[in-house]
Amino acid sequence: MGQEFVTAAHLMGFSRRRLVLQHLVPNVLPTTSTFAISDVIIVIGLTGGLAFLGAGVVQPTPEWGSMIFEGRNVLASAWWLTLFPVLLVILTGVAVSMIANGFLNRTERS
Repeated sequence: MGQEFVTAAHLMGFSRRRLVLQHLVPNVLPTTSTFAISDVIIVIGLTGGLAFLGAGVVQPTPEWGSMIFEGRNVLASAWWLTLFPVLLVILTGVAVSMIANGFLNRTERS
């Protein structure tokens, strides 16, 4: 047992289940959620990047990275074919981050 509040709860006779649910989970949840959300954002970026490099989803399936790859050939004449998928990748990452931030702020107030 590392932390003093865990030792105190154990000495008070709390069961392991109550100790974990009431004392450990609330202290670990914000950090774990932050890492999970950052991993989701990284996966979104990597998926788009791999598809842009040609190592992602197979061609008939629409994917933002492959849309960016296809739009690079006509960038001078039809720039919006590349710009909008890039903006959507960025917007999705920001939206996931904001949703997670709202969720974490809500759980901290409770």
